[in-house]
Amino acid sequence: MIDKIMVWNVIGMGTSKRRLKKFMKEHNVSVLAVSEPFQDVGLIRRWAMCLQFPNFSSNVEEGGKIWVFWKDNIQLKVVGSSNQCLTVLMSEDSGSLLKTFVYAKYSQIERRELWEQLHGISTFNVAWVVLGDFNTIRSDTERVRGRPRISSAMAEFNECINRCGLLDLRFEGRQLSWCNGHQGLARSWAKLDRVLINNEFVAKYGDAKACLLNRNTSDHAPILLQFVVDMERYGPAPFRFQNMWTSHVGFLDVVGNSWNEPMVSESGLHRLVGKLKRMKQRLRVWNKETFGRVDGIIRELEERVEHYEEMLQAE
Repeated sequence: MIDKIMVWNVIGMGTSKRRLKKFMKEHNVSVLAVSEPFQDVGLIRRWAMCLQFPNFSSNVEEGGKIWVFWKDNIQLKVVGSSNQCLTVLMSEDSGSLLKTFVYAKYSQIERRELWEQLHGISTFNVAWVVLGDFNTIRSDTERVRGRPRISSAMAEFNECINRCGLLDLRFEGRQLSWCNGHQGLARSWAKLDRVLINNEFVAKYGDAKACLLNRNTSDHAPILLQFVVDMERYGPAPFRFQNMWTSHVGFLDVVGNSWNEPMVSESGLHRLVGKLKRMKQRLRVWNKETFGRVDGIIRELEERVEHYEEMLQAE
């Protein structure tokens, strides 16, 4: 099953009603998080019914403005909340996944509380994704026009990301999530919304991808995150020969040992098929032990290089 999460700073749910319905229908979202809805609990309950989300929770009691909705087929429990974030735990057959939805304060000083809270959550040894409106950028390369951002605020955000062991999941397509809505040269954009993931998430959901949808009724674009949930995967992934294997000194030993091992069968063809199946299994195990999750590692390295390039450009 493809799990789809949508996060949106809607600036009042009333003005975004039609857009939300459209997004839910088009993308079959299983978890929806909205921030700054400016609605009371009664209206939110009716919204949940209208959008066909039977379950919802919020951080309103902590003074926040984050509402999370989810379908009945999702096993989800709120495990922590503050006035700037709400964390839920999703259980599946292969383990657990933490999701932290963020709506950060405009004030740099107040955001420091959020950075400390995220660092506390990072101590859990599980897959973790942090997404939403962080109200700051990582470097000036993440904006087009507009006033320069405070260097110390960007540095504190980057320090938080590094301390938490998080990586940026780059959006497919356009990168800047916020627009001030002005005309001509007064119009500016910035990447205030993003998706951050830890190494455990990369190892478990290496095929995850995120994109920005059209913002329309808000100055923020919705984030759509999707990945394959392990509990719905049927059978092993297709076997693929990797050319990099041949450059490893242990490759020929694995092949030779597997092929030369006796195979009892009634016919030569059956023996051939049996040997090929056995070699495929041995290569799967050897690849995992020797190289690990290659796609996830490559993605992590690419994101780190990208971040360092941005830091160099900002200097």
